Amino acid sequence: MAISPICGLHFLTFSCYRRQPFLASPESRDLFECALEQARVRYGFFVTGYVVMPEHVHLLTSEPEQGTLASAVQAIKQSVSRKLIGEREHFWQARYYDVNGRSPEKRIEKTEVYSSKSPGSPTSAAFAVVGVEACEAWTGRATRGLALE
Repeated sequence: MAISPICGLHFLTFSCYRRQPFLASPESRDLFECALEQARVRYGFFVTGYVVMPEHVHLLTSEPEQGTLASAVQAIKQSVSRKLIGEREHFWQARYYDVNGRSPEKRIEKTEVYSSKSPGSPTSAAFAVVGVEACEAWTGRATRGLALE
């Protein structure tokens, strides 16, 4: 399997079913972070940054070293939905949106858009950026995202 060059980032967006605010509570956001960390370790990808909003998630990540990006996203979504679905029929929308961010311009654009989400707005959440500025200097060690509130 070919591994994307370092800094070949994917800008992923995936949404809760019918854009419902299933991730609004601190507990649900913590659960998402736990699932993200478990998938990061299992699939061997870098987490550069993420936003967990009440009804959707933005994730900046590298290509996984093990498996596929689709498998990693599926593992995250399944882990979260199994614990939070309750009486709902669905938790997540079936698909996700992926923009490849190989160019420095695209990385800067997406990072600025995600990090400009204003705290306190109805759809805002903490944005965690881990090593975006030092992306080209990555040494191959995995980086864990942090939630900032």
